[in-house]
Amino acid sequence: MKLELTNEQYKQLMELVWCGNYVFDAVRQMREEDNDAYNEVESIVFKNGLALEEDCAVFDEDYEGYLPTEEYANDKGLKEMIADFEDMSFWELLAYRLAQRDVEKKVKGMSNEIAYNAISERIDEYSDEFFENDLKNVYVKGMNALKGDLKGIRSMIAGDLPTGDNDDY
Repeated sequence: MKLELTNEQYKQLMELVWCGNYVFDAVRQMREEDNDAYNEVESIVFKNGLALEEDCAVFDEDYEGYLPTEEYANDKGLKEMIADFEDMSFWELLAYRLAQRDVEKKVKGMSNEIAYNAISERIDEYSDEFFENDLKNVYVKGMNALKGDLKGIRSMIAGDLPTGDNDDY
């Protein structure tokens, strides 16, 4: 198969491949599945992309292929775009699931159209609440508030957690 793209279109393809493989790789790692086929496609796309963007990829001997550089993803704002997408998805999914839970209790025996409209209205209510208050008003029933300070808690990565007024956290 032959694919004809302008240089600008190929650069856009590289961005799409990076974002897509970032998502696929994260999900497949969580599921403990192999992502080699997608990694191979990404390697081919970025190897060919070197002619357009010199610093977009490097050959990795252990990987036996081309990997996009951190600088490439940072310069293009791709990680920021993924973070924005994850944030947006979190709020939309939270509003949807809460609305669905609320409406399921009330719509037994009603038409699908009524249920759909009720869920849509409830999503809007939750979305407005989250936009105005973030998670400030969200609580889990039966879960006690965090008590005391965090001085006794340790992180496996960073050692002691910083506590106090002068911390950067």
